[in-house]
Amino acid sequence: MAHSIVMPALEMAQETGKLLAWRKREGDAISKGEPLLDIETDKAVVEIESPADGVLAGVKAQAGDVIPVGQTIAWIVSEGEKPPADETSAASGRRMDGKRAASSTAAAETPAASATPSTRVRISPKARRLAREHGVDVSRVRGSGG
Repeated sequence: MAHSIVMPALEMAQETGKLLAWRKREGDAISKGEPLLDIETDKAVVEIESPADGVLAGVKAQAGDVIPVGQTIAWIVSEGEKPPADETSAASGRRMDGKRAASSTAAAETPAASATPSTRVRISPKARRLAREHGVDVSRVRGSGG
């Protein structure tokens, strides 16, 4: 059975990771727990171990690539097995089951989800502060208390 190698989330708010180096090449045999690749986040460089025994196949990312969390970057397959076809992932890069992906896509397309300048939205004080820190104009947004 094929095992997908995905960009892991090593930090709470991590959205991407940088692939520093592969420790194995495509077609190389690998054992579970053996060093497979090195990833850099905002705060650390981490060595990722193989989650299974098999052969590294279907490598989709190269050293230096910045990859969204949850995106498949390679597969570990059995000898003679081919890697599966590409799988779909959410806009954030995190894998989601089909039902949740469909509902989040539908929610994003509803008129209520997209605020126009004339629409007033409620916002908490913390969200207001964060928005201002990131240069977002929140003058037309009501506070959560009223």
